[in-house]
Amino acid sequence: MTNQNEGLMVMATEIDVSNIYGKIQLVGTAPDFKVKVVSAFADLDVKEVNAFANSEGKWKFVNTSPDYRVMFVTSAHDFTIRFVS
Repeated sequence: MTNQNEGLMVMATEIDVSNIYGKIQLVGTAPDFKVKVVSAFADLDVKEVNAFANSEGKWKFVNTSPDYRVMFVTSAHDFTIRFVS
């Protein structure tokens, strides 16, 4: 029996962007995620907060001890975000 997927490249599990919240550090190298900022049709709406970054899309930008390290890119991104108020 032949594997029907033989020769096909299978993508890794998609990122559940709803779980990406908390303390975010912007980096230039070795990010956890490469993110593209867009003005419409984003994978995740992000609200910058100073406290209580404890639910979907709430990001507190920090310089140390991040939950996630993010690099902003213009191509080859893992997902897209849109900043909201």
